[in-house]
Amino acid sequence: MRLPDLHHRLDCLAEAGIITPAAAEVTKSALDRVRSRSSQPLRGLPVRYWVTHLARALTRVSEGAERTVPPAEELMKEVRASPYYNQALEEIYWLKRMWPKRLPEGEIQYLSIHYVTVFQFLDNLS
Repeated sequence: MRLPDLHHRLDCLAEAGIITPAAAEVTKSALDRVRSRSSQPLRGLPVRYWVTHLARALTRVSEGAERTVPPAEELMKEVRASPYYNQALEEIYWLKRMWPKRLPEGEIQYLSIHYVTVFQFLDNLS
């Protein structure tokens, strides 16, 4: 899926009421930021999963809903040990500044998993 297709997907999800328009816009900006970090086109299942999760997570937060089940600690240990973890944290820090509501720790953990996966996937395409 190309970047314009991902943007269009977000527009469709917002029009259908699955995500908020604000979540769509912030997710588009996040896509642009990740694209600027990679020489590879944004494509593949990890990218689509990340985009959908990010937009839904921001929508959940805006609706006051929180994840109640955190990711497994074993998985989080692996994510924190990744060479892509600091990049993921930089992007999450940016999200926290951009989003008007506080991102719960559970959402941050899941987002870090997705960001690490995307950065690793894009790096492996090179």
